[in-house]
Amino acid sequence: MANFGVCTRLTVETKTEGSPEWLRSVADRDSLQIATECITLERFSTPREVGTTVTAKLEQPITVDQAKRYLEPYVSVLHCGDTCKVRGNFCSVSYDK
Repeated sequence: MANFGVCTRLTVETKTEGSPEWLRSVADRDSLQIATECITLERFSTPREVGTTVTAKLEQPITVDQAKRYLEPYVSVLHCGDTCKVRGNFCSVSYDK
């Protein structure tokens, strides 16, 4: 079960290198229940770039700077170089290689 914190909906879209398909998973906080299949998973064959996009619908609006500060502890452990974006703006990512 996910800990949504400030989110009401979480969507994850991902495609791996060499895969003909990409996946979309959606979870709505209000419909989450233990022992129930309440998170959707769809497969698509339409074109999409390799990578993962996480979209969070928030309870209350925040600024891009607030989002970056909130996400920094999470994205700092990702090995994604400078490809992490918040609303289309690059989010600084620092990690030890």
